[in-house]
Amino acid sequence: MSWTNDEELVCIQEDGVVVIHNMFGKYQHAFNISQKIQDTKIIEAKMFINPQNFTGIAVLTSNFKVFLVNNIKEPKTRQLPDLPKSHIQPTSWVVLSEDTTDVLIVRGAELYRLKQDEHHISAMNLPTSSVQSKKLLN
Repeated sequence: MSWTNDEELVCIQEDGVVVIHNMFGKYQHAFNISQKIQDTKIIEAKMFINPQNFTGIAVLTSNFKVFLVNNIKEPKTRQLPDLPKSHIQPTSWVVLSEDTTDVLIVRGAELYRLKQDEHHISAMNLPTSSVQSKKLLN
């Protein structure tokens, strides 16, 4: 759950249904992020403001796929490129919304950049010191 810039309450359910209420609790509208999410479930969601000042949503599923909605008023879902297969769970992730919306995901000592307009990912190795790693993510 989180609030938009328009003071609307956004509730994201684990099956991918997003329900929006106004500040008084009155139902506004709902939408489904993706049918693919119903087969798994959302384990974490993040809201962000894109450069056009619209509220967006990024969700991470139980099979570590990332889906993006750049504007909850006109929802169009994009699935970001898949992470390489691994038994290691992501430890941290953040949405970067500048010219385009990208997602950074940390898994073990690797940092991945998922770009919404590309079909591949960028991988970088993190420094081995946990202090240096924290500086990169802050």
